Formats: sequence, C-alpha cells, structure tokens
Amino acid sequence: HERAPERSPDDRIVLRDQVAFELSLHAAAEERVIYPALREAGLNPEADLAISEHQTMKELLVVLGREEPDSPEFEDALSELIRSVRHHVIEEEGRLLPQLRVSVGSDGMADLGQQFLEAKRSAPTRAHPHAPSTGIGHALTDVATRIVDLARDIASGRQDRLATDATGRLVPQAQAIMD
Repeated sequence: HERAPERSPDDRIVLRDQVAFELSLHAAAEERVIYPALREAGLNPEADLAISEHQTMKELLVVLGREEPDSPEFEDALSELIRSVRHHVIEEEGRLLPQLRVSVGSDGMADLGQQFLEAKRSAPTRAHPHAPSTGIGHALTDVATRIVDLARDIASGRQDRLATDATGRLVPQAQAIMD
C-alpha cells in the first residue's frame, strides 16, 4: 500500500530535525537552570531522575540522526522517544514544577523562566549524550558546542529545514509577547 505523505522519508527527516533541535535546546536549558533549582529546593532524587530521562532522550536522538527514516531502528527509536517525552512532560508538569513553585514562589518561578529562555538561546542545537548534564558543565561547554552545532546545521542544510530560527528567537514582536 502507498505511504501517507506525512510519513515520507523527506518529511520524517524534517520532523526529526525539528524535534531534535527543540528537545536539545529545551534539555540543555532545563539542565542549566531548572535542575539546579530543584536541587536547591531539596529535590535531588527528582533532579537525578530527570537528568537520566534526558540522557535516554539524547541517546535516542542520536539513533534517529544516524538511521534512515524508513528503517525499523528509526521507527523503534522514534516510538521510544515519543513514550519517553510524554512520560517526562507528565512528571515535570504534574509534579516537579508544582513542587518547585512551592519552594521558590511565583517571583522565583518567573525569574527561573527568564533564565530558562536565556539558556535556550545559547544552548547546543543537537543532542550530545556524552556532554556534561550539570549546570556548571553546560556553562563550560555550551558555547563551543553551540558554535560547532550551528556550523554542522548550516553545512548539512538542517538550518534551512528548521521552522525555528537557529538563534531560538522569534521575530522581535512575537518574542516580546512570549517573554
């Protein structure tokens, strides 16, 4: 039978690239800003679990990046990534962030939100499962890694396929509203 258009290999590459870009920025920003705040709030086991979940996601993104979009390995990694991300979001939104809000208050959450946005704007654009996943580790490696990632994104044509500007910024008016 004929494949649905949204499942064509080219479409899957575009979707994979966009998902990898967004998850890479998001994970780096959480690891740099949110997870240290969880630790300061005494939620060390929760921060450790979240970092472990990020590690799994990064490894799956690497598999997706090296496999052909119509291969069984790609399909398996994609299914596992979807499951992992859904679980991670439910855990963070349903439990971790509310606990953090209790600890730091509304003003603290607003400050963390601003720091999170700033961290996303300077985060690597690709998954790096072997890079440090701590706040200080990110501070030491993110700038150089981001430069290399952006060069790879341009050379591979990935940057042209992304719906989001590689800087992580929207047009100024939209960015102001989001901020």
